[in-house]
Order: sequence, then structure tokens, then C-alpha cells
Amino acid sequence: NLRNYPSADERAQQQLIEDARHDSDAEDEAEAPTEGRGRQVVSRANGGLGMIGVSDAKKREIRAVEKQQLKAARRAEARYQWGNNKRGNAQKHFRDPLLQ
Repeated sequence: NLRNYPSADERAQQQLIEDARHDSDAEDEAEAPTEGRGRQVVSRANGGLGMIGVSDAKKREIRAVEKQQLKAARRAEARYQWGNNKRGNAQKHFRDPLLQ
């Protein structure tokens, strides 16, 4: 198994690379501004920055389409769950998750 183990020269070279990497990370942190939004992310939802330059009418239209798609997805999920429950109800020991 020693053929896969790095030699002393290779280990020293790898250590130098890792040390250089850590030093460069410290410099990046020092240059980063500490003011601003912190860890908060700018939202693109609900007409955020992703919709810059789009008219209000188009934003309303897109919101309506998104709402329709969400309702359709919920309907499909409910239909799928209903089918599973219908098949499961015929079993001897069917357990309804709402009654547990």
C-alpha cells in the first residue's frame, strides 16, 4: 500500500500549496466589505430584481400564470394521493396518516 502513499517531497510540496491557499483566503476576507446586507439574499420572487424592465401588467399576468400552475400542481398531487389512499383502503391494515 506504500505505492499510493506520497513521498516526503510530495508531502512537503502539498503542505506548501495548502499554506498558500490558506494565506490567500485570509486576504480575500480582509478585502471583503463588512457593511451592506450581510447574508441576506436579494429576492427575485414577487417582482424583485428578476423582473426589472417589465411592465406592471406583464408582472400581474406572470403572477396569475404562476398561481394557476401552482394550483394545477397541488391538484395533481391531491389526485395522486387520493389514488394511493383508495388503493390502500382496501388493505386489511390500512393506516390513515391523519389518524396516527
